[in-house]
Amino acid sequence: MDLEEYVIKNLNKSREEIVLNLIKIIKNYKNWDEEFSKKFAENLYEEVKMSKSYSKDLSWLFEYPKSNVKAGEIGLGSRGEGDFFVHNLYKEIIDYKGTSVETFEDAGYVKLNDKFLVFAIDGMHSRLSEFPFLAGFHATRAAARDVMVKGATPMGFLVDVRLGDDADVLKLYDFMLGISVVSNYCNSKILAGSTLRIGGDMVFGSRIVGTVACIGIGERFIPRFNINKGDVILLTKGSGGGTISTIAIYNGYHEVVLETINMEFYDICKILIERHYNKIHSMTDVTNGGIRKDADEIVKSSGKGLVFYYEELRKSINKKVLRMLEDLNIDFLGISLDSIMIIVPENFVDEIKRDLNNVTEIYEVGYVDENKGARIIVDNEERDLIVKFREEPYTKVKKVIGDKTPENFEEMKRKILDAIEELMKKRKKIENILYGNNGKKKMYDL
Repeated sequence: MDLEEYVIKNLNKSREEIVLNLIKIIKNYKNWDEEFSKKFAENLYEEVKMSKSYSKDLSWLFEYPKSNVKAGEIGLGSRGEGDFFVHNLYKEIIDYKGTSVETFEDAGYVKLNDKFLVFAIDGMHSRLSEFPFLAGFHATRAAARDVMVKGATPMGFLVDVRLGDDADVLKLYDFMLGISVVSNYCNSKILAGSTLRIGGDMVFGSRIVGTVACIGIGERFIPRFNINKGDVILLTKGSGGGTISTIAIYNGYHEVVLETINMEFYDICKILIERHYNKIHSMTDVTNGGIRKDADEIVKSSGKGLVFYYEELRKSINKKVLRMLEDLNIDFLGISLDSIMIIVPENFVDEIKRDLNNVTEIYEVGYVDENKGARIIVDNEERDLIVKFREEPYTKVKKVIGDKTPENFEEMKRKILDAIEELMKKRKKIENILYGNNGKKKMYDL
């Protein structure tokens, strides 16, 4: 419960009413006595009211232009068309040419002499707060995997974890245990991190949120878009990670979670990096939005086409995981399965399959052509592989929300774009403060 947000939303009400309601909320979380609760509530009210008392002349600094589009409405974090619209707008804010945001890469890099420093960051699955080990384990796997599919070897991890005010401290350590298990398997170190409470004293509850970043070093950066007509698409067995764990937990298939406790991706990528580094044209992991979205990103950045065989894709899924998805009527094409997708020239397929067979099952699931767009062959019929507004709904709550594109989607996009245009005026004011009106950094004689 965000108490600060509650006060902000109700500042039009009287002080007495807000304080009384805060005391009622506090009683649901704390064993504080009436006097202490009242004192906390009164001071919180005063703090929030004071925070909004800035002059009109300073409103440009303390406020942001409102789009009146909520994160949930646009599908933020739901790995579909709405989510990727929002993510693609980062480049409007970053204002840096060459950012990998423009090519939908798994990770970014900085070239240092003849080496590539590769960086990736992944957040824990939002529904794994009550299962911190799984949250940490799968977030760390995802970050390391994003680095390795770009051709780099993990060297270290960074951690940012936040706990609600009422979270048991052991949640933190269980989360860190998940991170440590992966880090040790990768022969890497946890280099630095930050541990805080969500909102400090303002957020009651036991929810935990966190992100894990991975830093790797490679001889080459393997981009997604580097594909050619005739290339073959290979896919390793997919047993899933955070998303599959969430599906299993919240639908009662708890034993399926054990299928996700593996580090196959590390062994797969290590073999590929050590033996087949320069043969691979493109590599990615099937995560955000499943094969639908990964294919969409690749065709958009490459200008080429991808064609998939439905039955081969289906065969590539861990049998227990597939049985669960089919029992629950969940389309595996729109779900993160954590498979490694490798796109290579046809003449290298056999030796790559031979080298990986000792580690995992690997399947030929499609090919590259010059027709733009992604398609899939089902029952000898070729169909477009269409990205939905959200990823495939995989819990009861998600199925209530659905994956249909809102009728006002175009209007929401326009509102966001208009607000960003206003936001750029703020950037200009800040840069004038930092650089002066001539747009140049100050230089000092040292």
